Amino acid sequence: MHLRTGPAIAAIVASCASAQPVIDTIGTPSGASGVASTFVSAVNFSFASAFSGVAIEASLVSVGASTGTAYLTTQVGPGTDASHVIEQVVFDFTVVGDVNADLGYVALFSDLDLGPGSYWLVLGGPDTGGGGLISQSASATYATHADASVGGTYFSFSAAIAPFHPASTFSQSGGNAFIKVTGPAIDCPADLSPPPEGDGSVDTNDFFQFLAYYQAQDPAADFSPGGGVNTNDFFAFLAAYQAGCP
Repeated sequence: MHLRTGPAIAAIVASCASAQPVIDTIGTPSGASGVASTFVSAVNFSFASAFSGVAIEASLVSVGASTGTAYLTTQVGPGTDASHVIEQVVFDFTVVGDVNADLGYVALFSDLDLGPGSYWLVLGGPDTGGGGLISQSASATYATHADASVGGTYFSFSAAIAPFHPASTFSQSGGNAFIKVTGPAIDCPADLSPPPEGDGSVDTNDFFQFLAYYQAQDPAADFSPGGGVNTNDFFAFLAAYQAGCP
């Protein structure tokens, strides 16, 4: 959050860094795709340029405690082997009341350096428990960075599943899975709108948001050392506003 309590401006900038979205799913779940011993799900996405410091999350839900395995690979299907795996991890599903309507994001991978190319998030299980699902909706859309795109959601069922899950035979699903891919944090203290995290850019909306904070004596307007909200904060904000985002 852009909450400032009057530290030096360098510390202010550091405190305002937040991960920037590369791929984000917009909408609400209206169903889910299986992640279990008889049902493997996968999401394909692509980068047209390199991204560093990448983190990947997915809404992985269950009615009870269970674990699964996530793979990040460069391909799927017959012939895929361990050489195509970038990372893999065992994860815990999020226990929710309604697996068809409730989101439960799970952090899967972080601090990845990914070059241009096509990537697959493959989700299988269970390692323990009864398995779970990845949240999905036919009406969900993806907000993406200009150099990122989503190729779709896929599944493999029963006899099509290989012992090594990424090597399974996949078919495209009718819905969009709920995933989040974020990139490195960007230091941009003047990015105030929309609250609380901004949108990765500085424009007049941020200026008016600061004025609203300033008039209300909100701590979010405290841009200068010394605490409180005064004209020093106004001029400190102007300097940050003119600097913009990296």
